[in-house]
Amino acid sequence: IIEKMTELGIAKSEAEAVFSTHSENDIRAALDYIADRLQNAKLPPLASPAAYFKDALRGKYAASTKRLPVPAVAKISIPKPEEIPVARDPKIAEARRNALENFRAKPESEQAAILNEFAKANPALRSSVKRNPEGKGVQTALAGWLLSQSRD
Repeated sequence: IIEKMTELGIAKSEAEAVFSTHSENDIRAALDYIADRLQNAKLPPLASPAAYFKDALRGKYAASTKRLPVPAVAKISIPKPEEIPVARDPKIAEARRNALENFRAKPESEQAAILNEFAKANPALRSSVKRNPEGKGVQTALAGWLLSQSRD
């Protein structure tokens, strides 16, 4: 053990003093910790392995690296969308329905132009608009967007 400490740059007399004031397990743990640190190519090289060893021994860094048991995590059940209570304002729901009815009453060319503008304003929905413009998600988002456009 003393020899390993001297390889780090610690004087033999100081290594002997460290050995007499610390437990062998703590010294071995710190030496292993430093060896792992020195071999880690992802981290910058140590300026002073001896100083790092002393800090590790003093702060018991090696002891803190022991793996602790992972506590059990409670399983979380995510409710299905139909199980989530939604507070709906009947006036807003009616306004959304009316906005969609007005949209559907327009000529197809005008609907296509509106859908194109909607897709530009909502890049996350572009592929859904192209694939299935009649889908529930697209229609729900479109209704909200149409309402927001009518307020502007």
